[in-house]
Amino acid sequence: RQAARMVRDGDLGDIRVVQVEHAQGGGARAWEHEGNAHLAWHTDPAITTEASVVYNLGTHAHHLLRFVSSLEVDSVAAEMTTHIPGRRVFDNAFANLRLSNGAAGTLWASMVASGAEHGLRIRVYGENGSLEWRHEDSHHLIVRPLEGGEQLLSPGRAGLSEDAQLASRLGRGHS
Repeated sequence: RQAARMVRDGDLGDIRVVQVEHAQGGGARAWEHEGNAHLAWHTDPAITTEASVVYNLGTHAHHLLRFVSSLEVDSVAAEMTTHIPGRRVFDNAFANLRLSNGAAGTLWASMVASGAEHGLRIRVYGENGSLEWRHEDSHHLIVRPLEGGEQLLSPGRAGLSEDAQLASRLGRGHS
């Protein structure tokens, strides 16, 4: 919420580039062929379609892009691949995006990012600075001004927007 407020208030200036990703390693092996019911469901094209990685992971990255940047995706050029032999759905997708303000964007959705846990992340680059947020470290928002340096924002600290304060029920250090 803090990131979205900063973008809406113009703290970063005009948005030039937005990068989002949801990269997990849960499908880095053919576990669906080894009795893993959860992965079997996600890799059954009759249930999820061939674009499973986009529906199951890419939608979260797309939602995060829209929520934080307030921008829509106008056009997409994507490459979807399958890395696990015998898998019947795409397990990795790279998409180049053109956003509604003319900015460039990228979206990476993957279930074969070996070693990755949850992997939902956004980076927004504007004319005056950038910000970065990762779900795996959800308490911290990194803000980088154009002039250099880095500011680490976290719940319970002074200087957060009202939006962020209202969503921060727990004190510092509690996830």
